[in-house]
Amino acid sequence: LGSGALGEATTGDASALFADPAVQLFDLQDDAGHTVGRLAVVVTRAPAGASHSSRRLHRIAGVEMELTVEIGRTRMAVRDVLDLEPGRIVELDRSAGAPADIKLNGRIIAHGEVVVVDQDYAVRITRILENVEA
Repeated sequence: LGSGALGEATTGDASALFADPAVQLFDLQDDAGHTVGRLAVVVTRAPAGASHSSRRLHRIAGVEMELTVEIGRTRMAVRDVLDLEPGRIVELDRSAGAPADIKLNGRIIAHGEVVVVDQDYAVRITRILENVEA
């Protein structure tokens, strides 16, 4: 079964648990062969298709990372950047409707499209990349 950990012990009526067909029952016997207790074990499995590595990634699920949505880029000379002012339009290397890149800590992990939700901009994920390149 691999490594695991026991959850917290509880006291209560276990008759429903012992009646469950998915439960494996084991008699606990003393040296004389007398049953002194019963142990019920329920083995739960990861969903079909879940890989060992994805189960290991669950350990870091709570770690915060920087998620960036890039809708385009441009190169500008320093003098053009210094001339920026409110209302100025900066042309990007993508056209309207082009996919946006979703980056996690600087690496592209998915593509999406910019949408408007309740007057706020958002990104709809359209494709998740399987093999993220450095």
